[in-house]
Amino acid sequence: MVWRSLPDPAGYATPVLTEHRGRPLLVCWTPTNVRGLNPRTGLLLWTVPLRGDLRTAIATPICADGNCSGKRLLRGDEGDQARRLPTATTPAWQDKRNLRGLMSAPLHRAGYGYLLDKRHGLTCFELKTGTKVWDDAAARRPRAQPPGATLVWAGAGDRALILNSEGDLILARLSPAGYNELSRANIIGPTWAHPAYAGGCVLCPQ
Repeated sequence: MVWRSLPDPAGYATPVLTEHRGRPLLVCWTPTNVRGLNPRTGLLLWTVPLRGDLRTAIATPICADGNCSGKRLLRGDEGDQARRLPTATTPAWQDKRNLRGLMSAPLHRAGYGYLLDKRHGLTCFELKTGTKVWDDAAARRPRAQPPGATLVWAGAGDRALILNSEGDLILARLSPAGYNELSRANIIGPTWAHPAYAGGCVLCPQ
């Protein structure tokens, strides 16, 4: 063991290794806090309290500004809230009404974010302000409650691969202009698993 840190309970969110002002930074979202650590030593650098309704942490924090200068989009669990932190200490904005994800990590590209809101379905919003641009009125959200889906970009364009909790694999274009579904196929039964994509294949445990 190289180091051990944090007294927080364990969660599901994957720690994110990034940079802040040219230095490595490890961002960890636990069921009670978002923490910034020195990845080499485990030294705690900062803490932002963030507690979900069920006191769990599932969705992975994402770097929201391209050069990873400390701006973060953070998901509150059980649809609690979304926050964007400009300096890893003070929220730049917070939304408890329109941006309420659960397990799905949001996507971001070109200044916009995309997430699966538990009530409104797939939602697009501005990263800078948190302003919602559109939602699909839950038309494409899985019928399961709570809804679940994984979203990943398919290359450098606007196409995304979406596997929902009903086992439907969807190829769609996501942009501020709206949602454009290109294809859909049911590849497995009900699942909350995160699939792996490699060599033109999808590996998805049920």
